Parts: sequence; C-alpha cells; structure tokens
Amino acid sequence: MHMCYLIQVHKNPEQVARLVKRLSFPDIDIYIHVDKKIDENLFRKELTGLPVQFIKNRINVQWAGFSNAMATVNGLKEILLTRKSYDYIHVISGQDYPIKSNKYIIEFFEKNIGKEFMHYKSIYDEWQEALPKIEHFHFEDWKIRGKYRLSFLLKRILPKRKFPYQWKPYGYSRWFSISSGLAEYIINFMNKHSDFVRFFKYTTCGDEIFFCTIAVHSPFAPKIINDDLRYVDWSTKLNNPKAANPKILTIDDLPLITQSNKLWARKFDVKKDSTILDELDKINEINNGS
Repeated sequence: MHMCYLIQVHKNPEQVARLVKRLSFPDIDIYIHVDKKIDENLFRKELTGLPVQFIKNRINVQWAGFSNAMATVNGLKEILLTRKSYDYIHVISGQDYPIKSNKYIIEFFEKNIGKEFMHYKSIYDEWQEALPKIEHFHFEDWKIRGKYRLSFLLKRILPKRKFPYQWKPYGYSRWFSISSGLAEYIINFMNKHSDFVRFFKYTTCGDEIFFCTIAVHSPFAPKIINDDLRYVDWSTKLNNPKAANPKILTIDDLPLITQSNKLWARKFDVKKDSTILDELDKINEINNGS
C-alpha cells in the first residue's frame, strides 16, 4: 500500500509541521502546496528535515475562488509526474488532523482498495442552497473593486447559467481520498474539456462541486463511496445558516471525535486550542500509533 497526502496550506507553519510529523510513515509521501501569496520560506524553515515535497507550480488562492480547485489540480499533476502508482491520494488542508493511527488508516484502505472516497450530494435534488454558486456569474478570483456588485447586477439581468453537457452537478466536500487512476482521469478530462473548466471559473466555491461532478460522471462512478472520511462539525450553521466555515474543534469536542468512525477531522487551530491535538496523539499512540 503506497499512499500520499496533498496538503494545501496558507497559515500556521508550526501546525503544518506538527501535522507532517503525525502523518509521516513508511510508504507514505507528503506533498505541500503553499498559497502563492504566502512566503513559502516560512513553511520550508519550519519543515526543515521533514520528509516533504513542495509543489512548484503554486496558485494564488482566493477565498471561494476556483483558484482553490486549481491549487489541487496543480498538486495532482506534479504528484502524477513524480509517481503514478499511488494506491491513494489524500487531499487535505493544513487544518486537518488524523483521528486514527497511521496503521489504522493504512489497514482501512488495504481493506477498501479499489474504492474512491468523496462526499457529495445532488445539487438539484439534495443541496439546492448551492444552486446560486453555479447558476450565476461570480468573479471570486478577480482582483478588482466592485466585483461583487458586478455579480449582483448580472444576476438581475442575465438568465441562469446552464450547466455543461446537461449534466446533473454533484458536490459538497472538496477534500477526498482517490486513486491515482481517478486523479489522472480528472486531469485528462480537464485537458479535453476547456469549456467545463471555463464554466467553473465563474462560480463561487466551485471547488466543492468541480471534482465530485467529474468523478460521478466518470467510469469510476460505480467505485465511489459517498463518504470523505472526515469528521466536520457544521453546528455553526445552527445560528447562521449562511456560515461558510465549520466549527474550530477544541478539547470539548474530543468525546464526539473519538466516537467517530472517520479517519481525519477538521478544522483545528493551535492558536485557539492545541490540547485537542495532544490528546489525539496520546490516543493514537496507545492504539499502536504513529
């Protein structure tokens, strides 16, 4: 079993270093994409001596922009050029953390080899609140003043955008665990369907829909398990239905996290609470860790 992680980061180098140490294990490679607007040397310094490879073709990532997806794509491309035979590529953020031991995670994927893990819903049928993300023009990656006003005006005067190929769009989570085969299929699909990519350049949070939609309409669809294997607490939406980020997990969340059958959790922030990571490390060491 040979796996790798693609970690997308933009802050907290010390937390990323801790994550890398926790993930390091035989036959596991680690790649890191640092947001281009951030000084990469901050991470290189913190990660000195650790077994990581930095993605060379970095993207200036904008919040909610399609640039998020392109950062993943560039990472996948370099991973496939480095080694095409990974059994699994796990795409995570620098604020993720394993809640099971490396040994447990490896054994899980050995038992499920050949399956793809992505969490998605039908946008038309199950996640209709996401429709505005794709039905109207958005300019999240544009660095101009008034881009939100422009989007608002176009929404009022233009008809709703039609999704490419009369496909049903699917999405929800932009973090996934897939085979090299599916990763290569996604890259090849993009190369052959520039119109599909162009459509998503004018969406908001399109990365949540882009990868899942391609996968569900691919030959890999029968192998997809609708589960990203990530523990996430979206209770933030209880008080604010439009909340864009999940809860930052703290030591108070430990009981629910340890009861979960997921493999990783997010989001963590050591500047808010590092004791939760200390406790997770202790638990995983007891369970034949590392």
